[in-house]
Amino acid sequence: MEFLWLIDGFDRYPWLLFFAIALLPGLGVPNCPLLIICGTSMTAALGHWQAIGLAVAAVIVNILWTWWVAAFPLRQFLCQRVGNRVGKYLKHTDQHQERNILTITFLLHVTPGVPLFVQNYFPGIHRLNYWKYLAIAIPVQSLYTALIVGSSGQIFLALKSSLLLVLIAALAAGAVALHRRHNKSTALITR
Repeated sequence: MEFLWLIDGFDRYPWLLFFAIALLPGLGVPNCPLLIICGTSMTAALGHWQAIGLAVAAVIVNILWTWWVAAFPLRQFLCQRVGNRVGKYLKHTDQHQERNILTITFLLHVTPGVPLFVQNYFPGIHRLNYWKYLAIAIPVQSLYTALIVGSSGQIFLALKSSLLLVLIAALAAGAVALHRRHNKSTALITR
């Protein structure tokens, strides 16, 4: 397992992975690879439930700090960059605005693929009630986190020696897809 030097380092220093999951997704780094690393390294080192608990706690810390940063110190900057584009799609009546923001926040959290910082900055920019936001964000993200960490940990334990083969197969499939795409584009140009 020498090719997994990064994962081997995290099982000796779980606090490093905790801080990476808690801080980096708030800065725009995708959290799914970090959760997969947590599942593969921490499941072997700490156990299945402890790995899930570590990842869920780190994601909750991320949820807490990113809302506060978006709501207060970086609100002006983020409103200039993102808020004006999104704000024009929201109704500006006070009685409906919170419900609209709550609905969009829920949709952002349950839709796979939306970056975690977008899910957490949007309600902070619009100053959605903190407790309502936590009632949406924590259960949904805890479920996603537990599923990603738990399944990646179990897949890694089941495949151990075959993981390199799976990686090579994925790279080969990607290379074939790129080759086919390149051939289609050159065929269109020559016509």
